[in-house]
Amino acid sequence: MQAYFRDVADHLARVTEQITAFDALLDSILQAHLAQVTVAQNEDARKITAWAAIIAVPIMATGVYRSVREELRVRRRPSSTRLAGASSAGPVRLIRPRVAGSWR
Repeated sequence: MQAYFRDVADHLARVTEQITAFDALLDSILQAHLAQVTVAQNEDARKITAWAAIIAVPIMATGVYRSVREELRVRRRPSSTRLAGASSAGPVRLIRPRVAGSWR
């Protein structure tokens, strides 16, 4: 009878070690996946920040130009109006193909 219980205890110890090893392996796999997801989120955040910086400057310049123009009530110059429109439309031309193609 003691030999039987020794055998059962041996099987129990082996199964316990296997479960501990599987638990450690699963924990390592989950940590690696979490690291990959974090890296992907950081890359997306950098892209979004870069595009926001590209867009912010012309929008700010257009806003300043329009507020100064309204405030001083200067006569309208076609060349300066076209310049303000071009500075606002430039980043849009950059973004449109990239958003459609690379961010999916």
